[in-house]
Amino acid sequence: MGMDDNPGKKSLKFTVEITQGIPVNLILFKEQKYLSEDNTMPEIIKQKTIKKSLNIAIFDRGIQRKQSFVDFRNQNIYFISRVSTQKTVITNVKFLTACEVADLYKSRWEIETFFKFIKQELNFKHLLSRTENGIKVVMYLTMIAAILLTLYKKVNNIIGSISG
Repeated sequence: MGMDDNPGKKSLKFTVEITQGIPVNLILFKEQKYLSEDNTMPEIIKQKTIKKSLNIAIFDRGIQRKQSFVDFRNQNIYFISRVSTQKTVITNVKFLTACEVADLYKSRWEIETFFKFIKQELNFKHLLSRTENGIKVVMYLTMIAAILLTLYKKVNNIIGSISG
């Protein structure tokens, strides 16, 4: 997400990790090089893999550089992704069946519906501030609201999307 398109302004990009429908990790990037997912995604994936013994990174077309996939393989980082605009799934997970890989890949849709929810229902697309701190405050408040709504749904056995 760009803070402003005017020259001289900084950009801010963020990524959210979701576990069981709840945002559990929010990472902010300020440096220009991180506006490209080819730079952001491999770094995040490598950080998360260090923390867990078995972790499969599931992402959609964010990484385009072949070297990133080679690095993942060489570092024993499991991944499931899609190549460019093709409908081809790429993975180095050999201990799962094709159906299991497809089911895991479909689970990444959860992040898409989450972003749609925070933009449409929690109005995150209209920022009240263009400063880095102002954006961070709104972002964290939005995440807290999303977590509370998700937990409310779970406690009350409400089925469907957060907004539905």
